[in-house]
Amino acid sequence: METPLPPLAEVSTAALAVLAERQRQITRYGHTADADDAAPRQHLLRLGHVFLLDAADLLSRRPNPAELTRVRRKAVQAAALCLAEIERIDRELAAGAD
Repeated sequence: METPLPPLAEVSTAALAVLAERQRQITRYGHTADADDAAPRQHLLRLGHVFLLDAADLLSRRPNPAELTRVRRKAVQAAALCLAEIERIDRELAAGAD
């Protein structure tokens, strides 16, 4: 069941950052749907996990504004990788439904 999307004006800056990062992963690094599908099954989630662990390490001390910017960047990258994995799962489910 699909959740209705809010109007674009109501989409948060964080959500837009994740979508922009996913687009960057595709255009700059070639991490297309085909490339994601060819990757080992747990690769995208494990890579996202690495980014989140790194972000958590930065937060384990009193981060300054520059470190908070790095934490946000790593969280955005991880979220974009999770989005890629969700898309991969959706493609796999759709292929199984055929």
